[in-house]
Amino acid sequence: MAKSAKKKTKTKAKRKTATKKRKAVKRKKVAAKRSTARKKQKKRRTPRRNETDMSWPEVRASRLRKGAGREDRIVREFDRAVNMTPQAIEKWLKSSESRETGTPRSTNASESAGHWSGHRVLEIRRKKADDYTAEDYAHMRKVTAYVKRHSALRPDGDVKETPWRHSLMNWGHDPLK
Repeated sequence: MAKSAKKKTKTKAKRKTATKKRKAVKRKKVAAKRSTARKKQKKRRTPRRNETDMSWPEVRASRLRKGAGREDRIVREFDRAVNMTPQAIEKWLKSSESRETGTPRSTNASESAGHWSGHRVLEIRRKKADDYTAEDYAHMRKVTAYVKRHSALRPDGDVKETPWRHSLMNWGHDPLK
């Protein structure tokens, strides 16, 4: 009987040490989670620096980082706005409907602003991205703004043969696509 009692106490002792080890491991995991949560909170609390807190070289670098990618965004928006292929634009610009639509660029101009812009869009579309100039980017922004603004004025009913659609097509955007 003494042997069995010794075995029982040994097994109880083993169980106690095993549970103690499990609890210790659990406590370590919880502590690790808390410390990472605290680190995240500390990171969130750091305020952003304003330009007034920076030196001039830091301000310039910050502004350059903010402007980086601006040209990429302009090109992406232009590509979304101009949904006609260069061949389709060229064919459209040769049609009589294209020349009849729109207002003249100036008092003595024979060509409308949209028709002229269509030719400019063709030039831009045929260039490589590395060859874009500041004027090209400016015209891309102009086309994107016009298409966005003019698309919001969509007339009711069938628009297939309307001046509204013809005007947008002069700028390289077919609203029926």
